[in-house]
Amino acid sequence: MALTHRWGDFQPFARSTERADARQGGLEAGFLTYSRADGADTETYQVSSFEIAGRSDHLADPLCALFNVEQVELSTDAPLAADADLLRERTEKSDSKSKASASTSDATEVTA
Repeated sequence: MALTHRWGDFQPFARSTERADARQGGLEAGFLTYSRADGADTETYQVSSFEIAGRSDHLADPLCALFNVEQVELSTDAPLAADADLLRERTEKSDSKSKASASTSDATEVTA
């Protein structure tokens, strides 16, 4: 529900937003302008707005667990529609790089 009021052909607004299956919330603010062509029955409008939003599964999941709120686990096999374009396959190059850094960090040098 938007907080709004219209004055003539100008209408500012603010409203909360929700995306990614309620995992992201934000605040959108902006304004609308209205116009009507000469002799037209239909009014037209245009919207300009900006949004501040955030999402942190890393914070929300532990909080949900703390308060016994059931949270659906995200899987790369069936991602949220909003996340699908973000996911990438693991590459061999990044696997070998992480293995190489792990093996060098495990080696310890002893000097006499």
